[in-house]
Amino acid sequence: MKVPAFPTLALHDLLPTHNWPFDQIPENSPRFFRGAGAILEAARTIGLTHEDEVLVPAYHCGIEVEAIRHTGARIVFVPLTPGLDLMPDALRARVSGRTKAVVLIHFFGFPQPVEEVRTLCDELGLILIEDCAHALFSAAGANLLGQTGDFSIFSFQKSLPVPHGGALVGRDLSCNRSTVAPPPFLTTARGIALSLLSSSGSHGALWERLVRSAILAPARAAGQLLKSWRGPRAIVSPSAAELDPATACLGMSAAARRIAQHADPGQIIAARRRRYLLLAAALKGTAGIEIPVPDLPDGTCPLFLPLLLRERDSLRAFLEARGVETFVFGEVPHPLLNADTCAVSSRWSRENLCLPTHQTLSDTMVSAMIGAVKEWRLA
Repeated sequence: MKVPAFPTLALHDLLPTHNWPFDQIPENSPRFFRGAGAILEAARTIGLTHEDEVLVPAYHCGIEVEAIRHTGARIVFVPLTPGLDLMPDALRARVSGRTKAVVLIHFFGFPQPVEEVRTLCDELGLILIEDCAHALFSAAGANLLGQTGDFSIFSFQKSLPVPHGGALVGRDLSCNRSTVAPPPFLTTARGIALSLLSSSGSHGALWERLVRSAILAPARAAGQLLKSWRGPRAIVSPSAAELDPATACLGMSAAARRIAQHADPGQIIAARRRRYLLLAAALKGTAGIEIPVPDLPDGTCPLFLPLLLRERDSLRAFLEARGVETFVFGEVPHPLLNADTCAVSSRWSRENLCLPTHQTLSDTMVSAMIGAVKEWRLA
C-alpha cells in the first residue's frame, strides 16, 4: 500500500466551483506559482536593499532565505527555543540600525508567539513577514494565523492537492491578480498528472497503469515536444530546491485555483487533527523516538506529525521501502548558517522526520504507518 506524504488529487477536484473557502486569504490577493514568489514579492514591496538586514529563524527550508537575498538584503539568523519558538528577546538581541524586517515561520502549522513578536516589531519600527506556508487553516486560539503580519505568505500545495500555488496577503502590494502571468499550460498539466498518479497508488495497480498510460505518458510526450520547439521554459519545475527569479513570480493557474476551491476547511482541520492524535498516541513511548508536540493546541491544523530521532535515516528508508512517504523539513541548513548559531535548529535538521497527517489519508493508511514504525523498532 502506498501512503503519500501530501494530499492527493481526486477527479471531482477538477470540477468547476465558485467557492472561496480561505478566510485567511482575501479572494483578490495576489496568487503565485508557489510561496517563494510571494516571499520575493513581499521583499520587493518592502523595498529591501543591500543596506538592510532581515531577521530570519535559524531553522528554515532555505527558499525563504534565497527569496530575501535576491533583493540584496543581509540575512541575520535568530536562534529558536527547543519548541522552535522565535522569541522577542532573541530577536531584540540581533536588531541593529540596519534591521528592517522580521520573518516569523509557523512551523508545521503550530502557532508562533506572533502577538509578542508583533509588539516588538511595533516598538522598533520593523516590518513583520508572517510565513504561513505550513499553516493554512491554522489559528492561535480564535485568531487565524496570517492576520497579524504586515505581509503573510501562504503555500497551497503543502496542504491541498494542487499542482502549485501560493498567495500573498498584505498592504501596499505592487502586483495584483490581473498582472501575475500564469505558468505554462504544460506545467499545470504535468503537475495534475503527477498528482493523479500519486493518488493512483492507493487505488490498486489497474488504476495506476491507467493513469500512467492515459494521462502521464501523453503529458510527458507533449512536454518533450514543446521543449524541443520552445526550449526549456516550456515547463517550469515546482521544485523548492532552487529559486529562479525569472519564474518565481509566475502566477497560479486557473486549474490550480479550481482545485484549491474544493477545499472544505472544517473537514480538513478535523481530519488532520484526528490523524495526528492517532499517530501521536500510538507512537508515544516508542524507544528512540521523541514526539515534540504530543498534544495539539486548540486551533492548530497540523501539516505533519514531526518526530525527532537519531536514527532518522534508518526509519525513513524503512518506511519508504514499505510505501510510506515521509518528509524532512530543513534537512540541509542554508550555507550562510553557522552550525553554532542555534543548537536546536541543528538538531532538527539532523533528526526530524515528518509523518503525513493529511486529509486524503485513510484509516488503513494510518494503521499501516503505525505498524511500519513499530516493525522498524523491533527489527
